[in-house]
Amino acid sequence: MVQQTYKDLLYKCNKCGFCLESCPTYKQTLDETYSARGLLTLAEAVESSELELTDVFRDRINSCIRCLACADKCPSGLLPFRLIQKAKENLVTEKGMDMSKRVFCRSIVKNKWLMGRALKWGKTFGFLEGSVPKMAHNFQRLVPQVMEVEKPKANVGFFVGCAINLWYPQIGLASVRLLTEAGFNVTIPKKQKCCGVPVLSLGDAQAAKRLAADNLEAFEDVEVIVTACASCGLMLKKDYKRFGAGNAFMNKVKDVTEFLAENIGDLRLKSKKNKSGKKKKITYHDPCHLNRGQDINKAPRKLLNSINGLELVEVKNSEECCGGGGTFRLFNQELAVKIAQGKINAARESKATVLSTSCPGCIMQFNDIFEQTGEGMPVKHVVELLADSLN
Repeated sequence: MVQQTYKDLLYKCNKCGFCLESCPTYKQTLDETYSARGLLTLAEAVESSELELTDVFRDRINSCIRCLACADKCPSGLLPFRLIQKAKENLVTEKGMDMSKRVFCRSIVKNKWLMGRALKWGKTFGFLEGSVPKMAHNFQRLVPQVMEVEKPKANVGFFVGCAINLWYPQIGLASVRLLTEAGFNVTIPKKQKCCGVPVLSLGDAQAAKRLAADNLEAFEDVEVIVTACASCGLMLKKDYKRFGAGNAFMNKVKDVTEFLAENIGDLRLKSKKNKSGKKKKITYHDPCHLNRGQDINKAPRKLLNSINGLELVEVKNSEECCGGGGTFRLFNQELAVKIAQGKINAARESKATVLSTSCPGCIMQFNDIFEQTGEGMPVKHVVELLADSLN
């Protein structure tokens, strides 16, 4: 079978426009150049030398939120987001990156503490539009590197990810507590790095490759790799293939909700009794990188429905993008807020008192908007709610 080139795949787009209805950036701007079809058309023009690599092209090609929705609608079977990613990487190869992004990708991202500081300073000094929360206690300093239980079922390696390590250690604490309660030894390799999503989204494939190499080595000896970040999970499961990961590595990566749902019969969970008889209403947001990226949507709901005293209220747009998109919200705050508005309205209309999800990036997006507006509700990771239900 002849392998199709990047240019071949660009020409395979038949310009039908089915992707428009699912593209969150296009639906907000109604600008064709923000859509998958428009971006592929621009990339095609660059490949055929009809269009130069201008700042406008750079702005547009970096506007892809990587929600993956375009692939669901494509009758040609394309993965438009992958072609857009390739266009980003080609742009970096040809034109390089601006100084702040280059320093971030090549130096800062290697140090999680420094990365947290840099993202905070980026908002202060005008390099970024979006903001990040105040840094919390570093998760990896709060827990031992190895947690052992009696008669372990397996040795699980916990991939922390930057968001949990820097801003949401409570998600990590809930995760490892549930994993040990379920009968698994947990190892948190000290040498693990950022998964590489932030630098790859900026088009720096070489920086992502270096981070991947470190993580492949760090998790070489564990039987299962569990993460509580949807974006990290997608990167480890699928994107690491291009950076040298074999099936043996990628097949042992599990989202924490996926893994706990598979072992729910042996979880040794004892939910608190609901003395009042009243149930707290919660609603659930499907992260793009978990739902579309990994086809995981039943597992989080299975866990939420197992908690006594909670009533899961579904909303019709639970699978739509929240507008976070990893680094997208940091560089496109106004558009990110507009994309999120439909989700927020639906959550409020559901009368839920808690919004739950399975991705720290989505949590950051919702919390940031709720903080700006002064109106909102608590946003909790599924594992936080599950851990809170333990005796």
